[in-house]
Amino acid sequence: MLLNLQLICFEVSNKCNLAEAHKAFCPSCIKGFRKGSKPATNGDFISFLDSCIEAGFKGKVGFHFYNEPTLAIERCIDIGAAANSRGLETVLWSNGTKEISQSWFDEIFVTEYPESIKDNCTKAIPYQPDDRLKIYDAEATDNYKPCCRPSHIEMPIDYFGNIHLCCSDWRGEYEIGSILHCQHDILLNRWKRAIIDADHGCDICRKCQGLCKSPACYDKDYLV
Repeated sequence: MLLNLQLICFEVSNKCNLAEAHKAFCPSCIKGFRKGSKPATNGDFISFLDSCIEAGFKGKVGFHFYNEPTLAIERCIDIGAAANSRGLETVLWSNGTKEISQSWFDEIFVTEYPESIKDNCTKAIPYQPDDRLKIYDAEATDNYKPCCRPSHIEMPIDYFGNIHLCCSDWRGEYEIGSILHCQHDILLNRWKRAIIDADHGCDICRKCQGLCKSPACYDKDYLV
């Protein structure tokens, strides 16, 4: 089921130190941005990762999904060590406001904000503000191209353990469930259903304008 998936990404922080500066376009400063009150622990994330490995996952473990992971760098290091011990590599995306040791992660990507420190990153990513704030007000289109993001690119899990269809559905309107409240095998079956829905174009997918190549990619398969 997860054999072709390249990334499982964990959101380890509920804060971003650039949220105020980016409030014109970033959802992370909106009240009610995330559903949930109890954050997922490192153990919760690692336990779910083990279930994904049992389901065939052989990709990389990432740290990003809106909020800044280096604000909880110890969590990244601990979860990353668990991933490495299971034979998986780790990838960090950061706004580059804190120095990061290259030895902590297999790959590091830093967005080129004015405040960024890029000395230790694998690749600097050009700063490109997006319009994901507006996705829920957009009109659905019939001119839909099937999206391979859920099947091949990324499974994002937010700070409260909610699995998201993708980063464009930041409010989580396509509900899959939380690793805190649902059996993992049920969640993975729902993820399989999400792949089918994305392929055919569910409501949120038909409002998405993000089917383009990402500057954050490190191979030809990564998409926004």
